[in-house]
Amino acid sequence: MPRDSYQEGLNSLREDVLYMSEIVLERLRLGLDALEQKDEEMAREVIEGDHEINQLYLDLEQDCIDLLALQQPVASDLRFIAASFKIITDLERIGDLATNL
Repeated sequence: MPRDSYQEGLNSLREDVLYMSEIVLERLRLGLDALEQKDEEMAREVIEGDHEINQLYLDLEQDCIDLLALQQPVASDLRFIAASFKIITDLERIGDLATNL
C-alpha cells in the first residue's frame, strides 16, 4: 500500500467512523421514539437496522487491522487507529443496546 493510499485509508477510516456514529445516533433516537410512542413498527426498524451497524463494525475493524498490518503508522496515526478501533467497538455495542429499548 503506497503512502498516498495509506493516507487515503486514514481519511476513509475517519469519515467512516463519523458515518457509523451518525447511523448509531439515528437508531438510538428512533429506538427512544419507538419506546416513548409505543410504536412497534419503529421498534422493528431499529432491530432490522442493527445489521447495518454490525456490518459497518466488521468492515471498519478490518480497515483498522489492514492499516496496522500493511503500514508502519507513526505515533499519531497509531493512536488514531487504536482510538478508532475502540470507538467502533463502543458504537457497535450502543447499536446493540438500542435494539433492547
